Amino acid sequence: MNAADDLAEGRGKQSTRPDPDAFQAIYERHHRAVFNTVRMTCGDDLAADVTQETFIRLWQRPERFDPSRGTMRTFLVAMARNIAVDMMRSQQARRRREEADRQAVDFAIDNIDQHLLQSETTTAVVGALNQLKAVQRQALTVVCYGQCTYREAATVLGIPEGTIKSRIRLGLQHLGQILLAPSDELGSVA
Repeated sequence: MNAADDLAEGRGKQSTRPDPDAFQAIYERHHRAVFNTVRMTCGDDLAADVTQETFIRLWQRPERFDPSRGTMRTFLVAMARNIAVDMMRSQQARRRREEADRQAVDFAIDNIDQHLLQSETTTAVVGALNQLKAVQRQALTVVCYGQCTYREAATVLGIPEGTIKSRIRLGLQHLGQILLAPSDELGSVA
């Protein structure tokens, strides 16, 4: 009887552990072949982990080895390849998740920056609008925020269309001056 037979002797008995001496002999005989086989696929670091996992699984479930289906070496190498593929897929999936998480964080930060910029811009525009003369502010509000044409705004406000156009033109000029002025010079330009 060889070490593989000794190891698998407890087949069918789930509580039976393999013979430590037989396991040691199998390990010494096959660990290099297992390591070298997976090393070509996944590198030294992962190959060491795969080799360890392969022999742990053999120790935990020696009954899975069936000598009628092939040699111990063939069994271990096939198991190691499967483990290597699983570990590599797991690492790739983890990297994809981490990249997706990083992109989500970057997107959230970009959105926060954009929201803050929009908020600051809105605050600046509202502050600048409040510094305009009431008639200019009213004309700009009806046309820009009320989405009215000049003719519709003239009707809503009850003033001539030419007057609306003048107030909007002057209001926009003053808004530009207010918004483009250095922050310490913000004041009423109207």
